[in-house]
Amino acid sequence: MYILATVIFLTVILNYFLAKAGNPHKAEDLEEEERKANAARRRDLPPGMFIAPEAEKLPFSDNLKEDKARLARAQENARRLIGEKMVKLQPEMSNNDLKYAYGVARLDELISFDENRERFVKALIAWAQELMKYDMNAEARAVLEESLHMKSDYGKSYTLLYDVYLSLGDEEAAEKLKADVGAEGFLRHLPSLREKIREYMENGSKAEEGGE
Repeated sequence: MYILATVIFLTVILNYFLAKAGNPHKAEDLEEEERKANAARRRDLPPGMFIAPEAEKLPFSDNLKEDKARLARAQENARRLIGEKMVKLQPEMSNNDLKYAYGVARLDELISFDENRERFVKALIAWAQELMKYDMNAEARAVLEESLHMKSDYGKSYTLLYDVYLSLGDEEAAEKLKADVGAEGFLRHLPSLREKIREYMENGSKAEEGGE
């Protein structure tokens, strides 16, 4: 047992030094990159970076009856998030890229702003689904279009909106959405989800349950 443990230990050590010899500067380069990123000064965020919810376009109602309690809660969940700051971080930007661009002190702040946007998009999708249960598809349309304005990365924003367009007889809007989804740059960072959305619109299958 002792001999086996010794052999394993020596093998790990040998592999470490072989890897280091193969690329002796990699670890040092990463450390230097991290050091420089952490030294970047705090910079103001450009106003154009923020995405403001279009509250005036959303179909809020203060007269929902008691039998629509779930709908009321979904609506309020979305309303509660409107005042939060929101951004869409570019998926190709690493944490170090963000530090370089805006300063290390901004990193957690930027991540929280992006999370606010995601939470708002999820709340919009949930609201739209409740509206659709009551055949309030015109209202669901406005809510789902807002989720696209917020640069949604969730498949249901697109598949549900496609269904809503068809249910309202707006084939022109449905075809335009389908063309947008087929564009080369659409959800480039999420190729699997992108293909699911495209397949959905081609085949007319039902939207999958879950976040996507």
